[in-house]
Amino acid sequence: MSKNAETLRKLVDEMKVGQDEALNIWNKGQAEPLTPVQWKAYMAQPNTPSWKPCPDSVVLHMETVLRDWRRKQIESDGSRKI
Repeated sequence: MSKNAETLRKLVDEMKVGQDEALNIWNKGQAEPLTPVQWKAYMAQPNTPSWKPCPDSVVLHMETVLRDWRRKQIESDGSRKI
């Protein structure tokens, strides 16, 4: 699952959002939101003590919510490009 952490970091970087903003986007509407500690553990490098394996479901949800977030950003400002 360390590949998931790499994918998660890449998704956040590509969308040009900070980790805190990405967590807020991820948590919006969630019945059981991630805590900042969980989030940072998933985003950490695998060789650090705080690292925890990132489940596939977190990456899949992040892909969906960031794609939706980006689409809303573009719709609200027609001049923004992907």
